[in-house]
Amino acid sequence: MFWRYVLAYLIVIPTAMLCLAPMKNQLRYGPGRTHAIVMSAVTVMSFVTAWLSMKCSFGENDLLIPLLLICFVLYAWCVRAPFSKKIGAFLLVQALLSILSNIAVCINVLMGPSFSSEAGQMRSSVIHICLGCGFMAPLTFVFNKFGSRVVDQPMRQRGWGIFTLLSLGLFILNLLLRPAQGGQEAMSRDSSIITILLASFCILLAIWSLYLIGFYYNIMDTKKAAELSARNDMLELQAYQFDSQQRYLKVSERARHDMRHNLRTLSGLYDAGDYEALGKYLHQMENEMPVKEIFTYTDHTALNAVLNFYAHTSQLNRVDYQVKVRLPDVLPLSDVDLCSMVSNILENASIASKRAEEPSISITILAEEGGQLYIVAENTFDGYIREKGGTYASTNRKGGGIGLASVAATAEKYGGVAQFSHEGKTFFSNVAIPLADEFVGEGKEA
Repeated sequence: MFWRYVLAYLIVIPTAMLCLAPMKNQLRYGPGRTHAIVMSAVTVMSFVTAWLSMKCSFGENDLLIPLLLICFVLYAWCVRAPFSKKIGAFLLVQALLSILSNIAVCINVLMGPSFSSEAGQMRSSVIHICLGCGFMAPLTFVFNKFGSRVVDQPMRQRGWGIFTLLSLGLFILNLLLRPAQGGQEAMSRDSSIITILLASFCILLAIWSLYLIGFYYNIMDTKKAAELSARNDMLELQAYQFDSQQRYLKVSERARHDMRHNLRTLSGLYDAGDYEALGKYLHQMENEMPVKEIFTYTDHTALNAVLNFYAHTSQLNRVDYQVKVRLPDVLPLSDVDLCSMVSNILENASIASKRAEEPSISITILAEEGGQLYIVAENTFDGYIREKGGTYASTNRKGGGIGLASVAATAEKYGGVAQFSHEGKTFFSNVAIPLADEFVGEGKEA
């Protein structure tokens, strides 16, 4: 009897592997150490739970919920992702586990009247674990490759909340539909009933699969739309920089053309000794000289366009805008990712600082000899903060903004970290991304 219970609870092991698969980039201690901790813990828990079930005459499902709760606590401890993503992924896998468990019960009943005997219950446990391993082994590969893309994407907590509720509903539905021992005996007398029930669980399995595929493509479509928007924004910024430079060049060309005539006039006034007229003419020339609209903060053209765009915005809003950049010529980050992070930080700062008593924005972007890319920004704001689940939410529209979440996701993509905090009426954004030694060098400082 003990080994029957052990088999019944060992399904937790492949379940744990499947839960960890989409979190491969969110593991607190790295893949090897995390899997070793989780596998050791769930194996011990399976044996302890089996012993308790045998000694205290518990049914297989009596200790299942407490066991799953303990497993989730362990899972949440090992993963750094937001709680909404942890619970969503965990319940999705448990919904699959409950469907497979019900299918195993139906198959066992159809295989013969001995299902209620000790041998029949052992057979049910074997069917269950075979089904579990058969489904979860390939799904672990799929979750590892495709599920991690979903988890790594910035997404509003509301979206994950809906995903979690649907997974929970599917899980509870399967628990309610699971036939009790008495019901199994009644249905064994009429195979058509158990066949219909088995077909129903197979349909639920198909629904689970379609639900998962639909959620994946929805997230990927959202990601593509966000990337396209980021590229369009960068093109607009570069177009703004190009137009401004062209205007400056045209004005400069005209000024150079007029300079020859101005020099002749100045020379004539000087020879005539009319110094008062000479001074007035010099002041007039100074006022008419073109003002440079584009500042070269960095030789990275795309990033320079972003910094100039927000310099122009800050000037219009009378915001004190300070920039310091020191970057090597080559970075492992794509222009889209780097500009996306800087744009999101400056967009957040620009909106917030407009409501401050003394509006100001400062941003430093540099790569140091230690091999880190740092993006450090601070801005003033009116002191009003909205937080949801420990993260900052947008204050200029309903719901939670995804700008800062996008910065964090991009930093994590390159093995870095993004942290946001506030003190009084000052907001801080700090991003650190490790760089290979060959990418770190002397750059341009502005």
